[in-house]
Amino acid sequence: MIMSVLLSVAVTRQDWSRAVRGRHPSSEGWFGRGIRAHTGAVRSATVRDVREAVADLSRRADSPLALERAVAAQVTRVVPADLWCALTIDPDTHNISGGFHDEGLPFRLLGRLTEIEQQETDPDVLTMRELVRSGVVARTLTQATGGDLERSHRFRDVLSPSGVRHEVRIAFRAQDGRVWGAMVLMRGSDVPDFTARELGVLRGISHVVADGLRRATMLSERPTADHGGPGLLLCRVAATVVVDHVSASARRLLDEIDDGRLGDLPYTLASLVHAAHRRSVSGAPHRVRMRVRTGRWLTAHAERLGEDSVSVILEATRPHEIMELLADAYRLTARERQIAALAGRGLTNKEIGSILFLSAFTVQDHLKAVFTKTGARSRSELAALLHGHPATPPE
Repeated sequence: MIMSVLLSVAVTRQDWSRAVRGRHPSSEGWFGRGIRAHTGAVRSATVRDVREAVADLSRRADSPLALERAVAAQVTRVVPADLWCALTIDPDTHNISGGFHDEGLPFRLLGRLTEIEQQETDPDVLTMRELVRSGVVARTLTQATGGDLERSHRFRDVLSPSGVRHEVRIAFRAQDGRVWGAMVLMRGSDVPDFTARELGVLRGISHVVADGLRRATMLSERPTADHGGPGLLLCRVAATVVVDHVSASARRLLDEIDDGRLGDLPYTLASLVHAAHRRSVSGAPHRVRMRVRTGRWLTAHAERLGEDSVSVILEATRPHEIMELLADAYRLTARERQIAALAGRGLTNKEIGSILFLSAFTVQDHLKAVFTKTGARSRSELAALLHGHPATPPE
């Protein structure tokens, strides 16, 4: 039943061209950039075509943001959009770890959007954090507001001034519920909202893309040696985030972050600064982990210092945190994680067994499963993997 509904959705260039004819003039909103032409400039496509293409892209991807860009190109063949943006998300902290905004809202409004997303005292509807935590895969702003779009801060302050009326947010949620990325599709005010069928298409690709992001997150060049210590940034939050001080180490680390920029900072860090600024001075720091261009992992910690001041510390991610991410990526069970961690520290099967109250033979069976899932052929390779050097892509 569901499959027959999905397969019935098809959009041709002619159909969409008729739908968008006569839309906003170039002087209004944010549609003067020619994005409308791109939404219709494709051949006729069926949902089956798109789902197969997305599955293939997800299997072959080696970069999370590149995967999301390629997925957007496929998805908009059957779910047309005027604007879109994509985000990668830390599955543990739920914070944004990267993003692509070149096809999205005007950059002059991203600062306000980021501020709205992190607002806690008067939270907006369907923020990215709410989407991630709710278990929802795809939902429109119309659904979230009960049809009263004016309830939404971002609609009033960001979307409407950009000529956008319809928005749908999609969480790329793995089958275990963890979210590895998200995408936002937007349409102007003179075309229909996203339909139930289109939401079904988006939900149908969610876990496939999540698995692709999970694998791609672990793939990169071999990490380079870390020749510097943690980096420090001191920021002020005004209309935008202003960076007052950047240490030499922080400057080197900033150059490694593969992300669009929002003023002086990568979008990921600007979002983190806004999140920390919304928390009380005594609150715990906000943090996010990200894999950078060189292949190594960085963790950013943002902490509010005063009325408008926020500090950001950039440092190499600690091995146990990398282990958590890799264990998720390779789908290790709780017992396999325990045994892999102890084996990575050099303990023998007998020593591991005595700690976990297991026989050495049972430990060996679990280790075999770990080796099969990770592609490691020895304990030394497993130890390297636990420090962020994957032996083979996750399945």
